[in-house]
Amino acid sequence: KKATTMVIAVRTEYEAKLIQDQGVQVDGNTCKAEQYVASRPTDQCTNCQQFGHSYLRCKQPAICNIYAEPHTTTSHSC
Repeated sequence: KKATTMVIAVRTEYEAKLIQDQGVQVDGNTCKAEQYVASRPTDQCTNCQQFGHSYLRCKQPAICNIYAEPHTTTSHSC
């Protein structure tokens, strides 16, 4: 298997930052680590307006939630 997901709980923000910056050792290999962001199927992304993920993990282009045009909602002017 080439990839898998593992959740590691730490006690402090400092420990979390250290793991994110330096990675974590698993079976002698340094693995990339990133912050876990829980998402429910009903969560709506504030970037692309789709459901099931957070803007923190969004890889889609921005869509305005007012007119569904290809720009951020914050850059929208009435």
